[in-house]
Amino acid sequence: MIGEKINEMLKLRGMRQAELARLTGASKTTINSIIMRNNKNVDFSLMEKIADALDVPIEYFFDRDGDKKAGELIAGDKLTEKEQKFVSAFTALSPQNRHTLLVIAEALLRDQSEHPDPQG
Repeated sequence: MIGEKINEMLKLRGMRQAELARLTGASKTTINSIIMRNNKNVDFSLMEKIADALDVPIEYFFDRDGDKKAGELIAGDKLTEKEQKFVSAFTALSPQNRHTLLVIAEALLRDQSEHPDPQG
């Protein structure tokens, strides 16, 4: 899903994988691997750089419907009120604080996967 969306945006922008790699600081191999694996298991910091380079909100890559096409971004009414507040707060942060928040979120996700909540 993510790989397909990146590929669609590359085509829409007339951009090659090598240019995306250069703009994000990732290797060409990494970009190609993300596109070919086509999954959600991608570092959030890199996804933020990819979204910035492709000039789309990062939410575009993680829509819950799974049927959005290039240029169709998540509408605010598709998000819960809490999600809308989070997105608003996130977008108001400086790039450095966005990065910090993403690092914290990744650490929480790792901890959650290593120590699942027994109450679900």
